[in-house]
Amino acid sequence: MVLSETGGALQKLVNPIKKGFGAVLASGEQAIPWIYSEDLYGIFELVIANRLEGAYHASAGNTTNKELTQLIAKSLKKRLLPSVPKFIVRLLFGKMAVMLLYGNTVSNEKIHSEGFSFQHGNLNSTIQRIFG
Repeated sequence: MVLSETGGALQKLVNPIKKGFGAVLASGEQAIPWIYSEDLYGIFELVIANRLEGAYHASAGNTTNKELTQLIAKSLKKRLLPSVPKFIVRLLFGKMAVMLLYGNTVSNEKIHSEGFSFQHGNLNSTIQRIFG
C-alpha cells in the first residue's frame, strides 16, 4: 500500500474512519506491506539510474490491518467501531474480500542490498506526517 497525502489506497481506509464508520476487518492480523510515496519514487530512481533488473518489493515494511487502522484513527482523533466479521466483509466486497482478509508479507532486503535507504521507514511517524 502506497501511503500518500494525495489519495490512493490509503483514502479507502481513511474515509470511513473520518465519517465515524471505521473498523478493523476480521481479526485485523492481515499483513499489509506499505511504503511512503517519496520512498517509492526513490526506488524508481535507483532502479532506473543503476539499470537494475528483476523484481524488487517496494515496501518499507509490513504492518497489520489492525495496526494501520488504529494509527489512522488515533491520528484523526476518531473512534473505531467493533471489528467487521469475515462473513460481512465477504458480503460487502464479494471476490475482492480475499484481498482484504488475507495478507501478504514481503521483504525489502533485495532493494536494501542495492544500497537503497528508506527515508520514511517508521509507520507511526509516516502516518503522523500524512495526518499531522
